[in-house]
Amino acid sequence: MPSFDRRRLLQSLALSALGAGIPGCERSRYDLDYLEDTPDFTHQRAPHYFVFYFLMGGWDITTLTEPRVKGARMSPSYKPGAIFEYGGHRLGPAMQPLVRHMDQMAVLRGLRATALNHPQARFQLVTGKFREPRQAPAASIQTRLADLIGRDYPIPNLSADGLRPATFLGDYDPHLEPFRIGEMYALRGLSRPRGPMIDQEDVVFEALRKRDAAYVAKHAESAMAENFAASAELARQAAESDYRWRASEFVAPRFKETANLEHKNRWGYQVHLVVEAIRNDIAPIITAGSGEFDAHNEHDYGYHQRAITRSMEAVAAICDGLAEHRTADGGTLLDRTTVVISSEFSRQPWINELGGKHHWDANAALFLGKGVRGTKGGLTMVGECDEQLFPQPLNPVTGKPDRGADDVTNGHFLATVLAMAGIDPGPHFDQSPIQGLIA
Repeated sequence: MPSFDRRRLLQSLALSALGAGIPGCERSRYDLDYLEDTPDFTHQRAPHYFVFYFLMGGWDITTLTEPRVKGARMSPSYKPGAIFEYGGHRLGPAMQPLVRHMDQMAVLRGLRATALNHPQARFQLVTGKFREPRQAPAASIQTRLADLIGRDYPIPNLSADGLRPATFLGDYDPHLEPFRIGEMYALRGLSRPRGPMIDQEDVVFEALRKRDAAYVAKHAESAMAENFAASAELARQAAESDYRWRASEFVAPRFKETANLEHKNRWGYQVHLVVEAIRNDIAPIITAGSGEFDAHNEHDYGYHQRAITRSMEAVAAICDGLAEHRTADGGTLLDRTTVVISSEFSRQPWINELGGKHHWDANAALFLGKGVRGTKGGLTMVGECDEQLFPQPLNPVTGKPDRGADDVTNGHFLATVLAMAGIDPGPHFDQSPIQGLIA
């Protein structure tokens, strides 16, 4: 039997219960006559927002944090002149779109991926732990953060349509699991009807609750029936909250388009979703990105650098959008948000027999925004790889390869994310956070 996707069920139930057959359920902007409980959008409920932007498939870090010139067992996809310097650090050409935000950025180099097959590596990327066969995965960083800072939200954990949310499921309740959504306009499907039609919907909701209770009682031995009812109730609770106003009061995309990033392509939709979901305080944890980065052959690798550059343009556009919005304390939404960028592993530094690049264990992670130790007019760098692109040990306290140095793994990476939120990572991860990355 195929696995039961509770979040997909939640979405379909929400769309059907709140849209089909209920007159007056238009998804346009709401009439002011019925905004008696409109939330104050200048007040953000979460103390901290997190955006995870993942380039799934394995990125080539020589285009980013580990630039190299062509040589023995070293085959970059660019000419030496494309390498540039910023703040005393040499960077690959795909980092160019992020230059305007680099004083708020920290980079972890020498991160070691301990698995090189996609499923295991992706689970480790978001959990920091090995997934044992036939066992449920540990809670992802997204569900942990949703538990710690997102309990007050109807749906605290959004996942963009370009990724598989199953990667981020954990041993937490359905309220905290990622809700897959493609664009801001789709969130209007979770909004309620206008004015007096709310009374009619309340009658429908009560009938649906009675139906679900009877269904669960009839199939008490079935976990699927209980999950079905739980997801349906989550959809109704979202509709009965102020989510309906927050999900409908958004503006059109404003970011500057490029040859790769457009308002109406998948990456542009994600930029819009992230910025507006945070601006309207819809969810404190949002995962975006895409999965086109596996590049074992010449055809796929020929497109690889462009795909990475487009993702960095999308991240820069997200940061631009958050930086444009002022908050009540005079800061910006970027000052309240940590943006985390990574992949499950990287790609070998040389061209393989197929004209592409196979998987490689040296990795990196980029951090931007709140809780990140930036460098005025520069860029914070911690960790390193050697000239052959092998990750080097690091002492997480001193940030140097001295006494106490160890391989830096995803456990260190995710412990650092929690520490950036002011959360003690000790109860969640065995590894220590990298102190040199934390403000």
